[in-house]
Amino acid sequence: MSDLSLQCLVESLSDRRLLNSERNKEFNEQILALCEEPRIIASELIYRGWLTPFQLEMIVQNKARKLFLGSYTLLEPLGSGSMGKVYLARNWKTQKTVALKLIRDELASNELAVRRFQREIRALSKVNHPNIVSVYDADAVSDVIYYAMELVEGIDLGRVLQKSGPLNVARACEFAQQVALALESLYQAGLVHRDIKPSNLLLAKREQHIKLLDLGLARFQPDHQQYSGNLTRLGILIGTPDYISPEQIQDPRSATIRSDLYSLGCTLYHLLAGRAPFESVPVVDKLYHQCFSQPKPIEQLRGDLPKPLVKLIHRLLEKKPRRRYRRPAHVAWALEDVMRLLAPFDSNTNIVLESKLVRKFEKFEENLMPATECFKEIPTPKLLKKFSDTDSHHSLQLGV
Repeated sequence: MSDLSLQCLVESLSDRRLLNSERNKEFNEQILALCEEPRIIASELIYRGWLTPFQLEMIVQNKARKLFLGSYTLLEPLGSGSMGKVYLARNWKTQKTVALKLIRDELASNELAVRRFQREIRALSKVNHPNIVSVYDADAVSDVIYYAMELVEGIDLGRVLQKSGPLNVARACEFAQQVALALESLYQAGLVHRDIKPSNLLLAKREQHIKLLDLGLARFQPDHQQYSGNLTRLGILIGTPDYISPEQIQDPRSATIRSDLYSLGCTLYHLLAGRAPFESVPVVDKLYHQCFSQPKPIEQLRGDLPKPLVKLIHRLLEKKPRRRYRRPAHVAWALEDVMRLLAPFDSNTNIVLESKLVRKFEKFEENLMPATECFKEIPTPKLLKKFSDTDSHHSLQLGV
């Protein structure tokens, strides 16, 4: 803060996106009139909550202009990943607080990275579900692509596992069911997530429910009318080795929703066992094992699992897509039956069963409709028809 000048501070704070007119008036009449020491003024502004330490740091570095993107003012960083950075931000027009995701500076000129980021925005904008983070707004300012999304305070399940180990059986089933319902929403929109894993599942602090994150790898299913096969190159692995399906290893472009169900099976296995199915295997060998090896049976790692749950996990982890559940709603239904067998747990946990949605598929074996017909018109939940088992079959070839 030693490099902070009074002039720089005053000029930065004159921007109404940083201080609104009321606060700016109070700043000039009460604070600035009584003190001209920039360090003391800055400390007072932080104490009042008018300025964050991050914003002050940006002002000191003469980067105050980078605090503003369209209608949003950056407040502080929340985290970062391979594709983007996420900031706590406020819409200076509406005063609504959001999570703002920006593409990383070094990727702004990378065509593939930009297209993936834009694809994430499109995927999020197509779905509306309580277990999927909502997107509010998206734009590009001076080559910086960003989108504003729902701010959810919580912790991802990857960190939960690191801190606490395996989950209670009932809670693991509840979380898995919520993920299945979120995937059903993606399925109805013709989307495949392609990167289901604990670290992409955020446990909301207040509601204690799951929010599905990171749709940067999501794409339309191969049969969907909006499917485009030019966004994934052969030979590039799309997904995470500990949770990726055999068919996605072979060709990520042909992955259907059943690929996500395999990843959900790996995730549920991890939640219950405290480790992924092939976690102890070297990374180079994980892909081979995902395609050709069976993990240690979950019942040998957890003796307290009811048989229907064991059967469900084994079915999710089938190597051939056609042997898994047809769609996520069927998994949610099966998990509901499992949860009825389990003793009630913490009453403060809000169990989302969505029985009415799940029960719509109780007789899915009857009157099946060809999968090629199902995407001619995306159905609403009340009009959902039955889907046939017409997944594409591929011989697994490693070393792509």
